[in-house]
Amino acid sequence: RALWHFQQAWKLEPHRSEALEAARELYHSLGDDAMVAKLFQAELDVLAGDKSQAQAARKAHIRLELAKLALRGKDLEAAAGHLEEAARLDPASLEVAEKLAEVYAMPGFRSDAADGRWRHKASELFVEVGRRRMASRDESTDRASGINYLRRAIGIDPYSKGSSVALEEALSETSQWQELDRTLRHRTNVVQDPAERAEVLRRRAALYRNQLPDRDGLIEVLGQLVAYEAPGSKAARELRELLREDQAWDALSRLMESEINALGQDPETPASVLVDEILELATVAREHMGDRDRAAELLR
Repeated sequence: RALWHFQQAWKLEPHRSEALEAARELYHSLGDDAMVAKLFQAELDVLAGDKSQAQAARKAHIRLELAKLALRGKDLEAAAGHLEEAARLDPASLEVAEKLAEVYAMPGFRSDAADGRWRHKASELFVEVGRRRMASRDESTDRASGINYLRRAIGIDPYSKGSSVALEEALSETSQWQELDRTLRHRTNVVQDPAERAEVLRRRAALYRNQLPDRDGLIEVLGQLVAYEAPGSKAARELRELLREDQAWDALSRLMESEINALGQDPETPASVLVDEILELATVAREHMGDRDRAAELLR
């Protein structure tokens, strides 16, 4: 009965919400979430016919509050419904996007559907929130918060290229080279597509050359990268030079031999190129490895 009177008063003066606010505060203090939700719904029902932009933000806020109440009641589906409508009404709201991502990421949410689909959506939302916070002028807090959201995006969907790239860009922007290294290492391990994996390896190589000098790490990464590139590539030439400088003759000979095999399988390879490679390998075997038999075998 009281709810009906509150609603009638609100209909008479829709620009004034004091009565409903007071009633909500009262029921909230009593722990009566069901009545609080009814009072929010009462306001929402009155505003339903108002399509103005001014009221859209208010409707979105009410939906957000209803979602919070639904979450306290462990009703994930109802919470998601309110948040999806709030996001439609107020696409710029970071709080709505954050809360919706959290709901999508919760274990068991819409488990009758493709579970990975909703986790991927959660990851996308966390990336959106993270990027928007990174773009904020308040660098002291929002940048750190933004990076945390990007970390959450990867934690939810570690195979997502979008979330990985977003975090890598943020870490580069904030000069967090050690974490960038760990992130790229992780992505190297989970990436399946050869072209994408090669690109990640190139980024790691650039990191080891410049911001985080690591000669051994660079050699290791180049050794993996050459498997995805044509013989004589820039990476292969750089790796050869590093191995020569380190006098790592065994590793160098294995690299050269694999490239000779690859060149030999390509009918377009000029004979002169193949001969030059074999002669160089024979020289390494004879002069640096002391393996005259291997050198003689190569020159037959």
